[in-house]
Amino acid sequence: LDADDALTDDAIDTMTKITRHGYNIVQFGQYRCHPTYKRQDSFRKGWYDINGLPRRWAMVWNKIYSTAFIRNYNFRFIEGMQFGEDEVFNARCMLKNGGVYHAPQTLMLHYFDDKKSLCRGELSAERLQRLIRELTKIAEESEDVAVRLWAYKKIEVHKNSELFKRFRYREESNGKY
Repeated sequence: LDADDALTDDAIDTMTKITRHGYNIVQFGQYRCHPTYKRQDSFRKGWYDINGLPRRWAMVWNKIYSTAFIRNYNFRFIEGMQFGEDEVFNARCMLKNGGVYHAPQTLMLHYFDDKKSLCRGELSAERLQRLIRELTKIAEESEDVAVRLWAYKKIEVHKNSELFKRFRYREESNGKY
């Protein structure tokens, strides 16, 4: 969890029970908490393959992972990466696993407008380019055509996103991706 996240009172008990099902990655629903309201994200429980990942798939704070799975493939966060590290970590995990199981429970609270949020860090062209480079590595390292297509599709989504446009990614990178 990050500084702007919390668990519901029954989260640990629920997570402990679901680990008995043998999933490598389990995602849970979240409450999006703002100063004036709390909203539960809607979702469909069940298995999502890589081409139909659920909303909020890129974050790690709304998931549990099998320790054996993480150790077996030696998945790690990239040191020094300050934007998109969750997405790169989850992309590697989910591509190896084939997807993620979305549990029916809503166990996470994510607070927006929290001064402690790690998302408040300054974005830069370099941080955005780093995310693109890491996703490109995932595509280039894979021999699986479906994985390569998936990664390149994610790259294009980022390149065309409002976030990248807002931070003038194209201008700052001289049109190079």
